[in-house]
Amino acid sequence: MPSTRPRIQFDEIGVCNGCNWAEQKKTFNWDSRWKELQGLCDKYRGDGIDWDMIIPWSGGKDSYHIAYNFKYKLGMNPLLVKLAAMIPSEIGLQNERNIKNHGFDLIVINPNQEYANLNRRGLIEQGRPWYAFETGITTAIVKLAIGLGIKWICYGEEGETEYGGRTDYLKSGYDPKRGFNRNWIVETYFSGNDTNKYDLKSALWNLPNQEALDSAGIFFTHWSYFSNWDSAKHLETARSMRFKFAPESPRDGVTGYGTFTNYTSLDDPFMRTFNTYLMFLKFGFGRGSHEATGEIKAGRMSRNEGIEMALRFDNYDCRDFWNQLAIYYKMTPFELKDICSKWANRAIVEPGYDRWVLKHELKGFPTIENAIDIDYDGSY
Repeated sequence: MPSTRPRIQFDEIGVCNGCNWAEQKKTFNWDSRWKELQGLCDKYRGDGIDWDMIIPWSGGKDSYHIAYNFKYKLGMNPLLVKLAAMIPSEIGLQNERNIKNHGFDLIVINPNQEYANLNRRGLIEQGRPWYAFETGITTAIVKLAIGLGIKWICYGEEGETEYGGRTDYLKSGYDPKRGFNRNWIVETYFSGNDTNKYDLKSALWNLPNQEALDSAGIFFTHWSYFSNWDSAKHLETARSMRFKFAPESPRDGVTGYGTFTNYTSLDDPFMRTFNTYLMFLKFGFGRGSHEATGEIKAGRMSRNEGIEMALRFDNYDCRDFWNQLAIYYKMTPFELKDICSKWANRAIVEPGYDRWVLKHELKGFPTIENAIDIDYDGSY
């Protein structure tokens, strides 16, 4: 990970907090944390008829693993809730249908046209092409939980801790006495852009104030606090549940030209890859870097192999499905390209022969200061 990743921190020898966290986890007493989780299950477990909790569910290997463990190892009756994909894939829909065959109730939230409108605004105003999704997986699910009277929401990994970012999660994110820290969520996951500032007709993006959240008793946790976040282990669980992988042909995914994996981000692969392309333009790293870091920390890939994956995939510009993206954002292909170019950070990337490329070779210690100190006109 480069130093341009928002909120990342490096120690005195140049190792980021994401990698340091991976080493620190090896010293944890995971049995003790599992007992904490069992205690929470005992607290929130109901009569076996009503749902005990909500699991925000993407349809990927990780959410398969979490759902399986809560239902079949911890004896909970979870409700799976998914925010609909923006450009659905057939593989994603198959995995969505499959989970119901394993005895899970699934609600798919299909927002009105404001879903696309808010994503368009996010792209234009913030360079965040799926702003509505990034925020809606909190706001919409919290509103549903309050409406159904469900107190406990358990997400997957806490990305700031796992991948390199803010390090105050343990005292601000998971706190049994505090429950749900609204300010922390907005500052971190919404990058300070509170959805309540928009005049929206849909209530899905209206995040209740702290008083209302406390009154509803909403309790917010992440699976990665209680169990070591291991994608290979999650993949084994998903495979045992007949999880579908992306085909060898990129017809229904981006494997081979946007990523080296065939099992990640299958529910909305085109939009997720577009989002990581904007990450590359703004911060100098994309999907190749993001997925390689997990493999490196797990010991399944060397750092040099990870750099090779980053150089190969990070600047993939979604050209194979560009027209689909333009239709979704209600732009012409040229308008969409202009918007993306606006967000290209000239201190990090520059125009190449046929696509944006890094200015600096990706090796050794980072040479670029934190992105918040870089102006988009290329000056520090």
